Amino acid sequence: MKKMIITIAALFSFAGSASFFQESCSNAEGTVKFTSGHVSNKVVLTEREYNNGKVTENEIELSLYDLKVEFGKEVIIDSTSSKNCSESGGGVAQWQSITAKKLTIKYSDGTPFSENVLGTSKDRRTVSAYVICDNSGNSMILCRD
Repeated sequence: MKKMIITIAALFSFAGSASFFQESCSNAEGTVKFTSGHVSNKVVLTEREYNNGKVTENEIELSLYDLKVEFGKEVIIDSTSSKNCSESGGGVAQWQSITAKKLTIKYSDGTPFSENVLGTSKDRRTVSAYVICDNSGNSMILCRD
């Protein structure tokens, strides 16, 4: 009976325990960036302006809540995972994968992007880029024999 109570208590304590996930993506130039997870949820785009022969670049930060973000087919470049278990039966699992995919971004309401945003379509309604993404996470787990 004591063992059953300890097992049930362990199940409930792990069910409410913490986990972490974060995905960070960028194209090769760093002009299109996407983050989603527990730390950051945003898109950062680069605007390039030409004034009197001088080039200036500014990053604009956009909330994911205002955007529709679509991903194309994902190719896994590298993937690792591991788990560490203690004698008490609890443990931590962690994982990381590096992927490549096409990212397409548009405003949910169809608003066009500024003409200075890099990577926009001809009608300025979408921004597309091929990105490399780092997906990392961890979670407490219940280890079994």
